[in-house]
Amino acid sequence: MLSLNLKLAAAAVPILLWLSITGSNAQNSERARQSLSAMAGTMSVDAETEMSSASVTGCHFMFTAVAQDLIYRQGGYIGVSGNVGVRRANNNFGIDLKVVVFDIDSSKSSFVLKPSAPSRAYLVGQDFQTNLSSLISTVPSDTPGALVSLFQFHPSFGIIMNGIGRGKITIAFNRDGGDQDIRLPLELDVKSVSDSGQRQRSDEAVRSFRRCIKTMMPQ
Repeated sequence: MLSLNLKLAAAAVPILLWLSITGSNAQNSERARQSLSAMAGTMSVDAETEMSSASVTGCHFMFTAVAQDLIYRQGGYIGVSGNVGVRRANNNFGIDLKVVVFDIDSSKSSFVLKPSAPSRAYLVGQDFQTNLSSLISTVPSDTPGALVSLFQFHPSFGIIMNGIGRGKITIAFNRDGGDQDIRLPLELDVKSVSDSGQRQRSDEAVRSFRRCIKTMMPQ
């Protein structure tokens, strides 16, 4: 099925685009579902540095993942992508979190991808500390299935840096305006994943993010 428009395809995580292709043939559907199960979890994490007028203005982790939604979809699979990081405006720093969610419908011979934006998203730290109380606002996004949330610098920055030390940042989000939240741990050393579930690992994303932070926020 290659009928997705370019905007939707660009917003979807790589596995979703792959599913839209392999799912076009009925004989591939079972193999694709098996691969989806094997690949569940973090699919990739990269670091991105933003610059404006020759100065670093943002440091972000870009992530893709596949998860089972045991709360809202009876174990159905969802694709999750987005970014989390630090942004500078003038001399002020803040945290932004973008979460893009797609439902994956594998009940037919071809996969159907449906964007489904959460209405709440935040970070979860060690001992279940969260940054939700420091939410400043959510902002509109033209990305299908996306929610962008802006937070005060504290305690969000501490949650991110503690997560880096543990090799994992956890995000949480709801579905359909519901009260319950899905927690999704993001393994920061995952560079890519094969359709058999084998993960290639590297510390490059963490090292790149640290370099960016050091440049943007010199001590």
